[in-house]
Amino acid sequence: MNTKRLIGTLVTLGVAAMLAFSLQPMPGVASTEEASLLIDMGNGEYYWAELEIGENKTAFSFTERAVEELGLEMEVEWFSFGVMIKKIGEGDCSLPHYWHFYFWDSENVTWGMAPVGQSDYLLEDGESIALYCEMDYPDWSSPLPVPTPENDHPSIMFRNTLNNQGSSTSVAPERGKVKWDFDSQKLEIDSSAAVGWGKVFITGTNGFHALDQETGEVIWSKLTIKGMSSPALYDGKVLIGAADGRVYCLDAENGNVVWKTMVQPNPWRQSITSSPKVWNHQVFIGTFNEIGGDASVVSLDIETGSIIWEYETASVYASSPAIQDGVLYVGIAGTAVDNGLSFDAPHGLLALSATNGSFLWMFDTDERVMSSPAVNNENIFFTSWDGNLYSVGTDGTLNWKKQIGESTSSPAVSDDGLFVGTGLLGQSGKLLAYQMDGTLLWEYEVEGPIQSSPVVADGKVYFATNELEGQIYCLDAAHGSPIWDYKPSPTNYILSSPVIADGDLFIASDNGHVYAFSDHIASGSDQVDNLMIIAGLAFVLLMVGSAIAYNLRQKGKQEENR
Repeated sequence: MNTKRLIGTLVTLGVAAMLAFSLQPMPGVASTEEASLLIDMGNGEYYWAELEIGENKTAFSFTERAVEELGLEMEVEWFSFGVMIKKIGEGDCSLPHYWHFYFWDSENVTWGMAPVGQSDYLLEDGESIALYCEMDYPDWSSPLPVPTPENDHPSIMFRNTLNNQGSSTSVAPERGKVKWDFDSQKLEIDSSAAVGWGKVFITGTNGFHALDQETGEVIWSKLTIKGMSSPALYDGKVLIGAADGRVYCLDAENGNVVWKTMVQPNPWRQSITSSPKVWNHQVFIGTFNEIGGDASVVSLDIETGSIIWEYETASVYASSPAIQDGVLYVGIAGTAVDNGLSFDAPHGLLALSATNGSFLWMFDTDERVMSSPAVNNENIFFTSWDGNLYSVGTDGTLNWKKQIGESTSSPAVSDDGLFVGTGLLGQSGKLLAYQMDGTLLWEYEVEGPIQSSPVVADGKVYFATNELEGQIYCLDAAHGSPIWDYKPSPTNYILSSPVIADGDLFIASDNGHVYAFSDHIASGSDQVDNLMIIAGLAFVLLMVGSAIAYNLRQKGKQEENR
């Protein structure tokens, strides 16, 4: 092959390689101007929309189209100063709550209050904005949403939402591939994780840990805060109940204690097994009196930790409050006997005013209620040790009940159905799927009991078994067919409930480990393939350059010989 033909061939190969590389989609580069909108309902539910900005670049015009794309309805009112959003979707955002308008400050990596209203705010390419239904603090400062463009699908409280629905709008793992495995160096982690701001927060018998969401490495720990309570995240804070009978408020960034309040005096082993909920700038939690006698449901001020109201009742053991339309619902285990080995009546579901703690009604059951009630429209679903799955109206009347066997599991509610686990220690278990009217859709039997609570996301349902060789399962939510399962090593019991956040699954085991599962793990072969492509491209370009240089030298010699 002569020099010209060689150069032509190499140039063609090089240009083709560079053209192919240039045609690959580049992260963050869009052919049209786009922006994203977060709609945070203030109750753990949120929506994201990403679309073209369009000719009308105002945030309000963008919001109108985003709401329509999400299938939500919006009510607005116009004033001389601009537009005010009154309602989005089914949520109530009436005063003192209102729709706060934020922009994403990428330089400071935080949400900032927009300097002008939605009708005057002009969007730029790649920008993110947010609407957040909340109330201001007494000093008129505003809390910030937990979801961010970088961590857009957090799980900010036990059961994901204020009404304990146990479902997520995040995508979820199709495969049981472990992304990371954190060893706490001590057995028994029975709590469930909260995930937000790039961190995984979880409580165990050797302390409270904040882990890096991507690597599982410890960011900070508070070794004196222990227990079974699962954390809640709010405006840069972490709220957690502890075995010592206190509720703690921590700075999410560094773990510093903002405040702590004793709510169950004379603690023994586990004085708080309920998990906190935050609403109306109040923190709600139930207490467990292990030595017998009254316990309480408590409301605390989110800023100071001072007790706003306290309702004395029998022990709340493991059940976490659900809040909807200003009403708090929580399961009552009863009065502890033999340090909580059994419970005397009363048992059932308690309803209180979340505003002032006044009694509304009590639905009695024959045995303890340890599950956290899930509220869906006018229906409240929960299980009991008496063997029933209950559907109770928000007025306290029975809709229906199904005999499913003894259960501590909290139901999960989604468009796919109603999901709940069965079984106690030493028994086999089932995951059951129902329609909202109590019609059985399918059941899936496993060797061990399902005593923690399932989570539903992305057309899949996840749960774990509390047996010596506890396993984690993923099923198709529509039909109950298995997708994958995983047995942690070393084997142990699993009381932790699975959590879905940012496309990954997080769960702990009594072996003392916390696990993250993900579909987004770069394999060694993927990395090798990428390196080979880069190396091949570099080789082609090097050969092209060498050929050109050789040709120029030959031309120079020819000129000298003339």
